[in-house]
Amino acid sequence: TLLARAALGVVAALGSIALVRIRSLQEWSRRGFDRAVVTALVVSRLGLFCVLFLWIGAAPRGDVPTFYLDQVREALLHKLPYRDFPSAYAPLHAYLDAGLFGLWHTPLALMLFPVLAELLLLPLWLRVGRAFLEEREVRIAALLYLASPISLQFVAIDGQDNVVIALLIAIA
Repeated sequence: TLLARAALGVVAALGSIALVRIRSLQEWSRRGFDRAVVTALVVSRLGLFCVLFLWIGAAPRGDVPTFYLDQVREALLHKLPYRDFPSAYAPLHAYLDAGLFGLWHTPLALMLFPVLAELLLLPLWLRVGRAFLEEREVRIAALLYLASPISLQFVAIDGQDNVVIALLIAIA
């Protein structure tokens, strides 16, 4: 519901402010900090996903049921995007989703993939960030991202896969 999403946003925003204000996090070793922030990301994202979709049984939302699944069905019928069915996504998007759907025959597969991509993304961005920024700035950015209501809402809850593009940029 809208109220629940607003509450999550407020809690996450307050959490990010609280995390940045913990001065001892700036004193941890680089390895200790990275391990803690990546572990917290794994627990928070996979935990939220598991609680919402596996334990509570919430229905998939966002683009997954309204757009992605229809295109998965079309791709599984060997149809071509733009010619046989409309698509607002890249040409291979429907086939990527069809492959994920083939691994786990549920819309949740399409929602879990961006969560897993995000878990790979943070360690890469920590490495990339340190090439351009001071350590303190990298840590603040990582902590803000960890509690980001945008990430929680759009990746962990809605299953939007824009984070895959961020992963590919970091790899590049």
